[in-house]
Amino acid sequence: PRKERFRLSVRSREIGELATSASREADGTIALRQHVTLDVAALKQAWPALSLLARGLDLDGAVSFKLKLILSPAYQLTGFSLMGKLGETPFRGGWVVTDKGLEGTVSVGQVGQETVHLLSLPLDPSKPLAMGLSPIEAAPDLPVGSTWDVRILNPLSGQPETLHARVDGAETMVLSHRKVLTRRIVL
Repeated sequence: PRKERFRLSVRSREIGELATSASREADGTIALRQHVTLDVAALKQAWPALSLLARGLDLDGAVSFKLKLILSPAYQLTGFSLMGKLGETPFRGGWVVTDKGLEGTVSVGQVGQETVHLLSLPLDPSKPLAMGLSPIEAAPDLPVGSTWDVRILNPLSGQPETLHARVDGAETMVLSHRKVLTRRIVL
C-alpha cells in the first residue's frame, strides 16, 4: 500500500497531522484511509472563527478521526466510513452511494447512549471528489505558482464544492529523520 504523511497548518501555524494510505483490496476495490489529528488550541489561535462555528461542542484538546473511502475497480466512490473523537465525545458514521447521493448515519456519543442522525448528501457520482488533502497518485514535481481546482465534500455544510489550490512555496522538512523537500499548498 502507498502511505504518506502531511503536516497540517493554518496561516503558518502547525495545527496537526494527516496520515494517508491507499491499497487495493482482495475484491478489486480500492481503500483510501486517512487518520487526522488536530490540536484544537492551535487551530483556534490560527482560525478564531472556529470558536463561533463550534459553539456548544467540547473541543478543548485534540480532535482525531479516521476516514475510509471505498472506490470501485473503475475508481468510482461506492461508500465511506468515519470514526473519531471530538474532545472526549466519540462519533462514527457510514455512507453508501445511491442514485440520490450519499445515504447513511452518524452516531455521536458513547455506545448505548449515542444520538443517531440519518444523513443524505447530494452527490453526482460521475464527478470525482478529493479525499481530504491527499492525491490518489503521487504529485509531480510541482513548481511554485502552479494552480489547480480540487472538488471536496465540505464537512461543515455537507455540500460538494470546488477549492482553488496553489503551490505557495517550497521548504525542507525532517520526516523519519530525513530531510525532504516539500511544497506548501494553499487552498
